[in-house]
Amino acid sequence: MGVAEAGLASIPVHRRPRLARRIGFRLWWTGGRLLLIGAGLLLAAVASRILAAVLGVALFGAWCRRRYVRSRGYQKRMLKAAFVGLCKQDPGTAREDLLFFLIQTRHPRWDPEMIGQMVRDHPTVDALLESLVRLERQLLE
Repeated sequence: MGVAEAGLASIPVHRRPRLARRIGFRLWWTGGRLLLIGAGLLLAAVASRILAAVLGVALFGAWCRRRYVRSRGYQKRMLKAAFVGLCKQDPGTAREDLLFFLIQTRHPRWDPEMIGQMVRDHPTVDALLESLVRLERQLLE
């Protein structure tokens, strides 16, 4: 189910199947996924309680890691590290050009004029990265 969900997420909303565009689809999809996970853990518990406990801990750990990687702070740190890496690769390039390149490579379909305006509107790198992370989170919800 996760592979299918990732496939649907990569398709623009207006091109998704009609069922996937409905309001309650995400709720039903999540419920079905949790039901299947619970059934799998129950079957594992029938086979071995230790196996079920290990699977439960592993699933919880994977969920925690996913939440951490998607967090605002982590995304901002990764963007900052990418910017610092670009600065080290090409120290003579202007800050605005590096930020433009960073955003352009992260979002190739975005309009270059919009990216340029974002870079001009934010005086510091941290302000731009915070705005970018906030915008990405709004787009993905």
